[in-house]
Amino acid sequence: MGLFKFALLVLFCLLQYRLWFGFNGIEDYYKHREQVSRHAQTNEQLTKRNQKLTADVKDLKTGLEAIEERARQELGMIKQGETFFRIIPVINPAPSLSTFDAANSDNESTGNSSENQPQMRQHPQ
Repeated sequence: MGLFKFALLVLFCLLQYRLWFGFNGIEDYYKHREQVSRHAQTNEQLTKRNQKLTADVKDLKTGLEAIEERARQELGMIKQGETFFRIIPVINPAPSLSTFDAANSDNESTGNSSENQPQMRQHPQ
């Protein structure tokens, strides 16, 4: 009877080993479960993207506003009779003499002495 119990114990251990570490065991199950969750997230993102694209296609087929908006933004087109204004920002304007003159007149009107203020000199040409 002892030999029979020992054989059952060995068989049980072998089956447990296959369950935990063998092909299609618990380890493989967890790996596959993780892959499935990653694929589900990717599918969800792709589904949202497809819904946006479907709505965009539907809007382009039925509405002229979307076509007009695309033409304006992507192709730079304007309607007939419209006037296009382009505003170019000034990056770093060079200081002019009028800026320095205004600063000097402010100092003179407030009573600040010109001894402490920088003086502008003209270089001979």
